Amino acid sequence: MKQYIPNRVIITPNAKGKPITKEIVAKIQKFNPIVEVIYSQNQGPKLPKGLSKPERSTYLDETLVLCIPPESALFIDEVPSAVILLENIGINCYSLWVGYTLWTAVSVDTELFYEQIVQIDQILRSDVISIIDKLYSKFDLDRSSDNIALQVVKTIMYDYMTQNCGLGFIFKEKVIPYLKKLNENERLQEVKNLLTDGYIDIKNERIHMKFMPYLNYDKEKQKSIKYYITSINQE
Repeated sequence: MKQYIPNRVIITPNAKGKPITKEIVAKIQKFNPIVEVIYSQNQGPKLPKGLSKPERSTYLDETLVLCIPPESALFIDEVPSAVILLENIGINCYSLWVGYTLWTAVSVDTELFYEQIVQIDQILRSDVISIIDKLYSKFDLDRSSDNIALQVVKTIMYDYMTQNCGLGFIFKEKVIPYLKKLNENERLQEVKNLLTDGYIDIKNERIHMKFMPYLNYDKEKQKSIKYYITSINQE
């Protein structure tokens, strides 16, 4: 994982004026007093026109985007692509796809930002990885990342989508946005429950993980579940 101080910061409209945005910029300026700060007119940053391929690559390598991604965005890679070293605090950066361009970005959403420094429950994390190793050894996870839970759920979602299963879109529209509102420890617990009992409860709905293995799998019970989503009150 690369470690760097950017030469350029692009701030999207929804990140402008946020206290965390100002804090990050101020800390970067301590390490790089001549860092260029650009206020984008678009939520998705754009490359300057006329750059050659080598110039595009250099521009992207030197640039950090500060933004608030949409809640249901799938173009945010939850595996950190870099770490900014600011006064001994590592701030995780993520890969942000805008069109066909891959940027390095930090979400300045308050909950998501401060969640980065939540101390992970290593026993719970280990439990989830043990279940994955038992049931889904084919899953390609970045185990060095603290964000294991969303990696697991996104991989399940993609598996459903490759099978043209409607659960893929349910995971995209309901499960992932719900999990993104939680901190990593809360997500790990939800994912552990999902992999153990085969469902996740969101508000008054129970979303069932059909056609995929889980620890307490019951063939007869699976046959009795006719719908991907049921009401918790009916359970």
